[in-house]
Amino acid sequence: MITRRQLLHVPLATAIALPALAQQGWRPAKTITILVPYPAGGLMDAIGRRIATSLSASFKVPVIVDNKPGANTMIGAAAVAKAAADGHTLLLTTDASITINPYLYRKMSYDAERDFAPVTMLCNTVECLIAHPKVPAATLPEFIAWARREGNKVNYGSFGIGSNAHLAGAELQQYLGTELNHVPYKGQADLYQALLVNDIQFVIGTTGVATQYIHEGRLKLIAPLRPKRAPQFPEVPSAAEQGVPIGHGGAWFGFLAPARTPPAAIDVLAREIGVAAQDRDFQTHQVLNQGLELSQSGPQAMALRLQKDRQYYSALIERLRVKLD
Repeated sequence: MITRRQLLHVPLATAIALPALAQQGWRPAKTITILVPYPAGGLMDAIGRRIATSLSASFKVPVIVDNKPGANTMIGAAAVAKAAADGHTLLLTTDASITINPYLYRKMSYDAERDFAPVTMLCNTVECLIAHPKVPAATLPEFIAWARREGNKVNYGSFGIGSNAHLAGAELQQYLGTELNHVPYKGQADLYQALLVNDIQFVIGTTGVATQYIHEGRLKLIAPLRPKRAPQFPEVPSAAEQGVPIGHGGAWFGFLAPARTPPAAIDVLAREIGVAAQDRDFQTHQVLNQGLELSQSGPQAMALRLQKDRQYYSALIERLRVKLD
């Protein structure tokens, strides 16, 4: 603590700077690592590197991205769960790691609820029902009527069993009250190639990759499965506007830290990540053009979202009886 006597002997420039330093609170003392449980070169990696560059400039310390893909994001998440809780390790991930995998796998190497501290949400996916042009429907009610007539002749695709696209398709199937064929693919390129040639008739996913094909008329957007319209296609009414109450609101991308990370560190990290996300170029290229929507929040709001998602996915996966081990 600086006493009044000591303050009298502090140079004027330093004395002026003291209030600002006090307001800054926690500051990193060494390199910050952002662990991304997805491969290098993908969207999550690109987002992590843009945020890392901004944090490094703000904190004046190196901020690196460490890619640890595998086991449906669980390898990377486990590494963060075991890291020192000092504010120098962050997990940039999706809901798969925290609010979906615990209900798909009986055995995990971390406790998704106890081993992490929420830092901040970053963005949401804008989940849309995207169909092949030969599907005889221009609206969501027309699509539902067609799918109910065709039943198991209808194929829908996903990135794999237990993925967001699979769970969203299965939920739609329950709403329809009929059986559809789920076809899992290994990656985004294979999935959309199958949709383009009508091997599958629809997918529920973001408009990022599909945007060009939609504009060219090679695919069509039936509806965003949420209350609001998609910012990328504001002319297309949402599911709610079309009178169909389906859609969870999309997956999230966000930051977490090891449990017991000091709240002061979490607050500073959340604030600086929020500042980084305000960059216009980031919002255009890493968010809007990828079919995402900025959805910033602090640790408290993120904790509430995680609680809500746990309730939603635990009930959904139990109804679907999906297990991956």
